[in-house]
Amino acid sequence: MKLVLSHDTALEYLRSTSAERSSRPQASRSLVAGCCADYEQALRLGKSCGLSLPVHLLVDRLEKRPSTGWAVYHTRNAPLPRGSFLHAGTELFVASPELCFTQLAASHPLPDQVSIGHELCGSYRIGKGYDLPPLTTVAKLKAYAQRAAGMDGIVQTRRALRYVLPDSASSMETTLAMLLDLPAMMGGNSLSFPQLNKRIDPTRRTRGLASQSFYKCDLYWEKAHLAVEYESNLCHTGAHRLSKDSKRRDELTAMGVTVITVTASQVYNLREFDKLARVIARHLGERLPKRDKKFTERQLELRAILLGPCKPRT
Repeated sequence: MKLVLSHDTALEYLRSTSAERSSRPQASRSLVAGCCADYEQALRLGKSCGLSLPVHLLVDRLEKRPSTGWAVYHTRNAPLPRGSFLHAGTELFVASPELCFTQLAASHPLPDQVSIGHELCGSYRIGKGYDLPPLTTVAKLKAYAQRAAGMDGIVQTRRALRYVLPDSASSMETTLAMLLDLPAMMGGNSLSFPQLNKRIDPTRRTRGLASQSFYKCDLYWEKAHLAVEYESNLCHTGAHRLSKDSKRRDELTAMGVTVITVTASQVYNLREFDKLARVIARHLGERLPKRDKKFTERQLELRAILLGPCKPRT
């Protein structure tokens, strides 16, 4: 019996298996939905794959049943575009990153979908780890969106793809980039898009000053030779680490790169973040949105989605 994990369950599965090279699902040519599951099947599925209940399953309309406490059913009776599924086991399939990204438009606000897009195209998985291979690329997400014309959520998906950047290495890098570059109508500061984890190679003139063969900057704007570096509580504490970070900044400065460091407290404090945005805008030669009551409300809404009530993330 074919089961197809979809929506939030597919995202949870992709996050958990991306860190385990041996269990990553493989591309499938299947284009059709699967079947419903009973309680025992859903429970076994949750335990064997480390998934939370209820599991979200994509089923044919003829298989549609009322959603329960252990399963939520989503119907699709027409074939999906190629590249929609991955084969995860004998009779287990999972929505591909491209299909999953499109499906989430129905249940996630636009900024959250953009954030998930950064994760799918980046090297981290929330709650699972860092330095992992990307699950997809922005180009693949856009190509799938073209093939998925008419699918539910495709309008929001195409809009979200305007703001998804590749190569993010952490959730805070994603959040920092989005707070700066999303348009004012979404609560962002409407700044130009940075490159994430941009590689900077020493020039012939500065090679003798460099202690590294290359540098990677969290957020980088080529036109202004401006780097914004996030200093996490996890990775940037201790005298040795602080000394190393200071040396790295000095070497980048010698290479003509302006380095601005950002801490979690600055990101979480709206007033401090506004000061930071003004500094970055000045370096870029760009204007920030007009600060008024409506913009502040949109800022707070965006920050609630991206940061929530939790403590600062590393």
